[in-house]
Amino acid sequence: MRMAVIVQAIFMVCQVSVSFGVTIEGFAPGFKGKVVYLERYSDYITLNKVTVTTAQVDEESKFTLSVPSSDAYEAFLRIDNNSGIIYIDPDTEVCQVVFPQIDKIREEVMRENRISLVFIDPEENDLNTLILEFNYRKDDFLYRTVVKDTASSFSKMEYAGKNFQRDLDAFKDSLNYYYKGIAKPFFIDYVTYSVAEMEQLAGIREMDITRAYLYNAYLKGIKVRYNYAGYMRFFNLYFNDFFKVPYFGPEEDIIDAVNFHESYQRCMLVLGRTKLLEDTRLRELVLMKNLLSVFHHKRYSSEGILTILDSINMTSPYVENREIALHVLQLLTKMTPGVPAPRVGGVNIKTGERFSLANQPTKYIYLMFYATWCKPCQAEMELIPGLKKKYGEYVEFVTVFIDDNEEAASEYVRHRKNYDWNFISIRGDRRVLDAYQVVNVPYYVLIDREGLVDQAPCRAPSPDGAYLTIDKDFFEIKKRLEPKREFKVGGKN
Repeated sequence: MRMAVIVQAIFMVCQVSVSFGVTIEGFAPGFKGKVVYLERYSDYITLNKVTVTTAQVDEESKFTLSVPSSDAYEAFLRIDNNSGIIYIDPDTEVCQVVFPQIDKIREEVMRENRISLVFIDPEENDLNTLILEFNYRKDDFLYRTVVKDTASSFSKMEYAGKNFQRDLDAFKDSLNYYYKGIAKPFFIDYVTYSVAEMEQLAGIREMDITRAYLYNAYLKGIKVRYNYAGYMRFFNLYFNDFFKVPYFGPEEDIIDAVNFHESYQRCMLVLGRTKLLEDTRLRELVLMKNLLSVFHHKRYSSEGILTILDSINMTSPYVENREIALHVLQLLTKMTPGVPAPRVGGVNIKTGERFSLANQPTKYIYLMFYATWCKPCQAEMELIPGLKKKYGEYVEFVTVFIDDNEEAASEYVRHRKNYDWNFISIRGDRRVLDAYQVVNVPYYVLIDREGLVDQAPCRAPSPDGAYLTIDKDFFEIKKRLEPKREFKVGGKN
């Protein structure tokens, strides 16, 4: 409680800083010519990343990003699939950072590779300096009180009794002393809710008491801090799987409200039974978070969830919640049949002409995400000429190479004369991969003649587990679109 009181006081006296922006001067050895993306979360419920600005690494491995900002926030510097956290501090004019050279990693690894950025001569009160220093203190505390003394993992918190709580109280007192002169709301929030996370995990054996204490200390009467990393991470931990927590009654009540009534008001009434959710803004946010988490659960109606989220998007009195509801809806309906296919384009590496999905003739489009290093991709590509010969009148074939090196893709198709369809390279652009939800290759998407998603993913040229291929779908398309022949009785047909 002491930490929470101090934090509230600091938030009340801090002045909002005025800044024209932050300049990030970077050095990225091994990434010449690459595009550097500065990204941030659109919200902490969907954790969807949006691009703030970009730059290109020059011949000297340097890059510069100009970041207009009057508020502090958590961001990510990304090159290819390598990403590191950086905190944008409007009080810092110039931030110098090294994007470390990555050991050669197999190109087949498409998931995000989290790296640690190196900051050069950071200012003493820069957010990155303060947070790195605090994380060191926190890790040292956990090592001394949890790992070293108990030889147990932090997640299990076997040392979560009175001794740990005593040590944690002493740690909080030390933090108040160390940071008493720091007047940065984002940082104080980060420290406060990092401690709150430790307290929640430490109180597993007395969950009811711990939950009530944490609510009173860290949530009650505190305005939702949508863009503060510390607050929102604690929020997500505290309200995780909240539909299963029996504070508002059995889970069946919320299932009934979703499945049979599809009612936003009914859901809010059910959740409102607990004093933990007296604040309607907070309650609405908890509802959205948990509707997202149960969307694919067989006990819940996906249509009911989408209807409720649409109600929040249209009628919520809170602007931030309306925006988050829209983000959740977009995430849940992304790449579902009937939605517009994301844009993808580039230079056709076979012909040198500009290619765009939007400019294609009124055919179905078979989008094939491949890579030159992918052996299954190479094998399935050999089946495409036969499919194109049978169905090319009704289906446009498009191979999207995800290779970072466009020359590798060009070299691959240059000597294959019978590969006479569209080939484009996205140069490893993760925005395209994220838009199409590509997590591995080969990956296939079928787009209809209006540019809407028909199937994602769709079948491959080779047989699946049911011995079916995309040939079956193409046959149905041809059957549907092929002009009907007229037979004349007594005439020559």
